Amino acid sequence: MPRIVNVDLSSTVNGWREKTNLLGTYIGDLDALTTADSSSIVSAINSIETKTNIGGSTLQLAKNQLSATTSGGGTYCELSYSAATGVFTFVRRALTQGDIPALDAGKITTGTFNPALLPNFDASNITTGTIAIARLPYLNANQTTMGQFHEDRIPSLATSKITSGIFLIDRIPNIPSSMITDDGTDIPADVIPSVFERSNVAANVTASRTMSNTNTFTNTGTVIFNGPVSLNDSMEINADMTIQSANDNLYDIGSTGAKLKGVYAHTFYGLATSANFADLAEKYTTDIEYPVGTVMKVSVTDEAETDECNVFGLPIGVISLKPAFLMNADTEGQALALKGRVPVRVVGAVSKGETLYAHNNGCASKEYDGAAIVGVALETNTSIEEKLVECVLKL
Repeated sequence: MPRIVNVDLSSTVNGWREKTNLLGTYIGDLDALTTADSSSIVSAINSIETKTNIGGSTLQLAKNQLSATTSGGGTYCELSYSAATGVFTFVRRALTQGDIPALDAGKITTGTFNPALLPNFDASNITTGTIAIARLPYLNANQTTMGQFHEDRIPSLATSKITSGIFLIDRIPNIPSSMITDDGTDIPADVIPSVFERSNVAANVTASRTMSNTNTFTNTGTVIFNGPVSLNDSMEINADMTIQSANDNLYDIGSTGAKLKGVYAHTFYGLATSANFADLAEKYTTDIEYPVGTVMKVSVTDEAETDECNVFGLPIGVISLKPAFLMNADTEGQALALKGRVPVRVVGAVSKGETLYAHNNGCASKEYDGAAIVGVALETNTSIEEKLVECVLKL
């Protein structure tokens, strides 16, 4: 309740003034009261009480004066403050791949990354700088599953740094050979795919291998092929060796669509199934070089084994153009067709199916004067001049 000031009216004015001044000393000048939410001294005191004493310990006025703010672009750690409770809160967040966009590798200058801390990291996130070799420990290649390293990000890296995992083919861009340096170590043979060739290492190649261009394959010993052998372009196999198949009657040399141009050997063992030409021939010496199609007989002189046949001679063969099978191929002389079909020098008109007989000057003719048979015409030719006519030999 308001305090009642008793004034003795019988007192002097000066006495009353002294008492009033004494009260002002205790509580201050009442004219100086300026509280925002109070109009009297009692209300002001009550307002101060509510703001400065809650539960006897918390100062609301001090709470309202405290705050915490964050700055910078990072969101990995955060400090916050509640004015209602007066509690500071600190939150620590884990780094994610999305938190490291376009990181300059030059920023990483000390320490070593634990491979377990680099799971499936997209290489495209490293766009600038160069990672020092010391920052690349024995990293499992399986950790790099996305993106593509720019060749400038791959310095002269020692192969000994790669000890486990297998690089996917699309993870290996076109790396200049200058980036690959010899540090004295070898890539283990068990991590090299069988389709790759490794120099100076004895190993079985089980995959398909095609050698092309102007390569020369040289070897000493025995080469065993377990599959088809493909020789492309200008290929040579120069070797002091035996070439053999690992299985009997299974593999081919060449094919119907890609034939070898020529096979040269001293001795051939096998079965012939076809030939490009149509006559069986054998080499005999001749007194001169005779043209293709000349009908030949045994010579009566010592100069040669054969010479051109005439109407009185006994024909034994015809000079062959391209024998299908040539006997005594390494001896001197010319190839004489003994059987099959060959072009024959013929004079006079001839019809298909007519019999041709020995004539003069190594030619044949359909005219019969008791001469020996040469063959049967396979085509018609009405020219009376000498020409070549395809015939079946009947010698």
